[in-house]
Amino acid sequence: MKSYEFFIDGSDYQDKYLDLIKSARKSIIIQTYIFEYDIFGQKVADALLKKAGAGIIIEILIDYLGSFHFPKELKAEFEQTKGIHFYFFNPVKFKKLLQMGRRLHHKILLIDNKQAMLGGININDYSEPPCPDHPRLDFAILLSGEIVNHLTTYCSCVLSPIVKKVLTTKKIKQITRKEDNISLKINDWFRDRKQITSSYMNLITNAKQEILLIHGYFFPSFRILRNLKKKARQGLRVTLILPKHSDWQTWVWASNYLYYNLIRENISIMEWEQSNLHGKLALFDNKIVTLGSHNLNYTSSYGNLELNIEIHNKEFVQSIKKDFIKNIIAGSRGITADEFLSQGLLKKIRNAFFSYALLVISSFSISIIKFSRRVNEMSLLSLIMMLLLFFIGLVGIILPILPGFPFLLAAIALYMKKGSTLKNK
Repeated sequence: MKSYEFFIDGSDYQDKYLDLIKSARKSIIIQTYIFEYDIFGQKVADALLKKAGAGIIIEILIDYLGSFHFPKELKAEFEQTKGIHFYFFNPVKFKKLLQMGRRLHHKILLIDNKQAMLGGININDYSEPPCPDHPRLDFAILLSGEIVNHLTTYCSCVLSPIVKKVLTTKKIKQITRKEDNISLKINDWFRDRKQITSSYMNLITNAKQEILLIHGYFFPSFRILRNLKKKARQGLRVTLILPKHSDWQTWVWASNYLYYNLIRENISIMEWEQSNLHGKLALFDNKIVTLGSHNLNYTSSYGNLELNIEIHNKEFVQSIKKDFIKNIIAGSRGITADEFLSQGLLKKIRNAFFSYALLVISSFSISIIKFSRRVNEMSLLSLIMMLLLFFIGLVGIILPILPGFPFLLAAIALYMKKGSTLKNK
C-alpha cells in the first residue's frame, strides 16, 4: 500500500472518506473546522453512529464557530451514544473572549491510528454556488505508515486540554520528524508553534526554478510577498492560481488589489473559473509539495490551529502536475496588467477598500490574540497588579488627583515582562 495518495474534492474523495470510516476496527478520530449536516454530512454522521453501535471508539472535535449551525439534535445524539466522545473547540465564553480568534482550522480523519486523511476539505458538500455543477477545488492526502503515529500524538495534544482542562506535556514537535521525505507541519501561534509559516519562508527562499501557489484566501504577509517578488526578479517562474469565485468574495476583492503590483514583478496570476477555490497547495521546483489547511494570510499565521503535509518526492509531485495541476491550469485564465488597469473606477475603489479593511481587521485581531497570549502567560498576581496599576494610571490621567503616567508605565512594564511562558509546556 502506498504511504500517501493525493485527492481533490468531489465524489471520489467523499466515497473514500466514507470507506475509511466503514473500515475502522478500533477507533475513529475526526477533528475539523466545519461539520455541515448536508447530504455528505448526514452520510458521515450515519456511518459514525453505525460504527459506534459496533463498539468502535469515536472522538469528534469540531470548531465552535466554524460549525456554529451544527444541529443540536445531532449533538445530543452523539453525546448520548455509547462510544462517541463529542466536543466543541473553543466555544465562546467570557473568560476566553480574547481567544475567540483562535480557531481549529485543520481537517483530520484518523482511522485505527493507521490511516489518516488530511488537507483542506471540511465535512460538507463539494458543490457550491455560483458553480453548482462543478466540484469545489480543494485538496487532501491519504496517509499511512509510521507518520500517522505522530499525527495521533498531535490529535491527542489538541484534545487533551479540552477533556482534562490542563495543557498536555507531550512534545508536539516530534511529529515533524521525516519519514520517507514526509513531514507534518503545524501552526498554533498561541502555543508558539510556527512550523508552517517558517517552512513556507524556507521553501520560497530556497526555490531554484519554479514556485506554484494555489490558494483560495490569498493575502500573505509582507515578507512572503517580498520574497515572491525577489524570486521572480531572479528569473524564477512564479505562478499564482487564485479564485474568481469564493464563499468569501471579499477575500477575492482584497487579493485582486494586489494583482498589478505582482504582475509588474513578472509574477503570473491566473484565476480559477470553474468553481469555488478553497484549496491551499504549493509546489516548489517540481519536487516538493505542501498542502493542508493553512492559507497564506494572517489568520492562518497567527490565529488558527493549522496542519500541513509536506512531501519531498519528485516522482509524486510530477504525477500531481500531470494528473491534476495540468487540468487546473487549463481551467484558469491568465490576468494581464492591461486588463487590471482597465477595470472601472468603482471596482478599483472596492478592491482597495476591502484590501485595507482586511489588513486593519487582521492587524487588530492579531493584536488581541497577542494580548490574550501575554495575559495567559502571566501569573494571577501579576495580572491583578497590572490591572490595578493601569486603573490607577487611567484615573490619574482623567482626574488630576495623582500623576497617572508613572502607573501606566509600570503597568506596561509588568505586561511586557515575561512570566511563565507556554514555550516550556
